[in-house]
Amino acid sequence: MSLRISVCSAVAGDAAAAAWVPAAQRRRLDPLARAATAAVEQLGVPRFAADTALVVSTSYGTIESTHRFALSMATYGDRGSSPTPFTASVHNSCAGSLGEMLGLHGPCTTLSQGGTGTLAALRWALLVLGAGRAPAVLAVIGDRHNAWSRR
Repeated sequence: MSLRISVCSAVAGDAAAAAWVPAAQRRRLDPLARAATAAVEQLGVPRFAADTALVVSTSYGTIESTHRFALSMATYGDRGSSPTPFTASVHNSCAGSLGEMLGLHGPCTTLSQGGTGTLAALRWALLVLGAGRAPAVLAVIGDRHNAWSRR
């Protein structure tokens, strides 16, 4: 089986969330999810079949949200920590949020393969397509680097 990449887009730096994201959700998106929506927006108005599969491949995940949540726990304890960064601190939150906003009901996963994330995402897409689990796969691959990830 072969894999054909139909379209691609790229986002660098601090990306604003896409205009099609509802305002209430836009305010709560972490930087990785904002970049993902901006990259998807570059593909044109997001129109994907509901059974499209989604894979997000990232080395660090939503590290900023995880750090903010851990810091609020350390500062205020479990009774005073903020639930807002917690919802985005889970490694697969970007894929879940993106899939929900796009109305996708196909297979959805997050891969964390370090420097081989692109290959892992394409391999996962090939397996999903080969198994007939989805007619198409949206692959979002990237990281938001920060001081911690550059060590």
